[in-house]
Amino acid sequence: MILYRWLWLLLLVNMFIAPLYANDFIDDFIAEQIETEKKFLDQNLSSDAIEALIEVQHHAYRNFFLKLISQKQKLTPWRNPYADEIAVLQRRMVINQQRNNTKAYQRDAIKVATYKLLAHIRQTVYELIEATKYTDEIAFYKAVDTLIATRHEQEKRIDISAYRHLLSNREGNGMVQKIRENLLEYEAVLNVSNTFSSELVRYKKPIYDAIKLSSFGLISLGYKINSSALGELVNGMIAWSGLNSAKMVFIVLILLMAYGIRKLIVSLTSIILQNFFERSTDIAYIIQSVSRVLSLIMITVTLDIVLEIYAGFSEVLWLDRTFSIIYTVLITYLIHRLLNAVASVKMEHFRRSQYLRQEVINLALRVINVIIYFVGFIVILKLFDVDLSAILSGLGIGGFAVAFAAKDTIANFFGSVSILMGDLFEQGDWIEVDGYEGTVIEIGLRATTIRTFDNAMIAIPNFKLADNGLKNWSKRQLGRRIKMHIGVTYESDFQDIKNAVEQIRQMLIAHEGISNTNEALSHAERYAKLVSKEDYKGIKRNILVYMDRFSDSSIDILVYCFSKSVVWNEWLAVKEDVMYKIATILEQNHLSFAYPAMAIHYVNDEDEK
Repeated sequence: MILYRWLWLLLLVNMFIAPLYANDFIDDFIAEQIETEKKFLDQNLSSDAIEALIEVQHHAYRNFFLKLISQKQKLTPWRNPYADEIAVLQRRMVINQQRNNTKAYQRDAIKVATYKLLAHIRQTVYELIEATKYTDEIAFYKAVDTLIATRHEQEKRIDISAYRHLLSNREGNGMVQKIRENLLEYEAVLNVSNTFSSELVRYKKPIYDAIKLSSFGLISLGYKINSSALGELVNGMIAWSGLNSAKMVFIVLILLMAYGIRKLIVSLTSIILQNFFERSTDIAYIIQSVSRVLSLIMITVTLDIVLEIYAGFSEVLWLDRTFSIIYTVLITYLIHRLLNAVASVKMEHFRRSQYLRQEVINLALRVINVIIYFVGFIVILKLFDVDLSAILSGLGIGGFAVAFAAKDTIANFFGSVSILMGDLFEQGDWIEVDGYEGTVIEIGLRATTIRTFDNAMIAIPNFKLADNGLKNWSKRQLGRRIKMHIGVTYESDFQDIKNAVEQIRQMLIAHEGISNTNEALSHAERYAKLVSKEDYKGIKRNILVYMDRFSDSSIDILVYCFSKSVVWNEWLAVKEDVMYKIATILEQNHLSFAYPAMAIHYVNDEDEK
């Protein structure tokens, strides 16, 4: 029986005492803010003291809103706790009005107005709790704005200016003194009402964030941790740092979760990339390219959340703006790294394509990178509340000056476009221009880099390459010239020379490494064009072998032909083989190589006689 009574007692405590305790913190907060507003009415308060008081007030409202969200389930249904007092005062006001007791009527009217203001404040608290049912952020903000506007429309305020003479006059009887006290209290409550509305607007975002957290029970968990015996002990030890037990627990959990989430993101990225890339090396390269940036983003997010927890989920404008800028920079860099990594992998496939040129892809990639960073820069300017329309309009005025200052850059850009569109050369080509000769390394937006044969790197502005004449030794599909003059002695028999010329000609026609007119081109290469297809593509098949001239010390045979290969080392091998075979033919025809010589004929005087 005794146990049964104890169980009922505990049930009554949970049903009535706990909800009353939950409502008590609202009354305590309102009473605390009334005293704070009374301090603001002190004319002797210094500006530094006012600033300090305002800062304390901000923290008080922030903590109140967070506590309200965490304990909203414990609040009793809304009722006006001042209804009885208002009813008694209103009956007394009627009696005093009938008896023409003006001062007593004014005293009670001011008190009634004070109670109604307090009731409106409490009603706003409960309506705020009702607004927490909105899960959408915009809908919640709209509900809060509507709540504040409706309350101010419904409030009927008294004209304090009509009682200024009583506030300034410190003398008078007890009734006047009571009116003065009620007026001061009313003015303080009115200021609480106004401050409550402004602070509610100020902390809309932290309140919404707290609502989202409360759905996971984090706010309630935080208060349970702080109110525990161990939590209170730890709080006393670390109070100087602005931390508490709940914050410490949440920070440790966030750090552990961040490490696990990073691993999860890398794994998910690998799974996604497997749908687009077959080779594991390509996937590993892309992940390696972006993993460091992803780590920086995770560290930044973790630091942001930790500082948010440290600040008690309050909105710190400079901190939010700083992290927004960092996020913009990191995301921009992540897109840049991911795009370039994917492009590098895909470039191997593009190299095997006859429709896509690697230089065009490189140029497009550079333009896209510039656009990405430009968009990131615009977002950062927007975060600094810079008027972008004014900047864009200013570009029209300063456009001529910018164009004049950047004329070389613009000329180089269009030079690169001209090079690519005109198909003058491409990466890997052997070109000769303006006294420089080497292999093209890269065609950039500003300049083209060339690796010379002595292994030096040279950057030539694109507009010079587009305007000046250049030699492209690599624009040859078939035929690299072999030209030589073979000198035989004047003692040679001309029939032997004629036979040797014909044998050399036939040797070149039959040579596997020499291009000749008997080779048929593919059908695609033989369609009619306004220009010679062979000259356009760089195809040479001429074979010329003739006795060419009588030199001072030799009879010269011209050998003019083209190797099939345009590759230098292969061309050298073919040329060497041709020279060996020419030497054999000359030997077979009893011909000797001539060398510079001078014949001196001595004439004797006696012989002349």
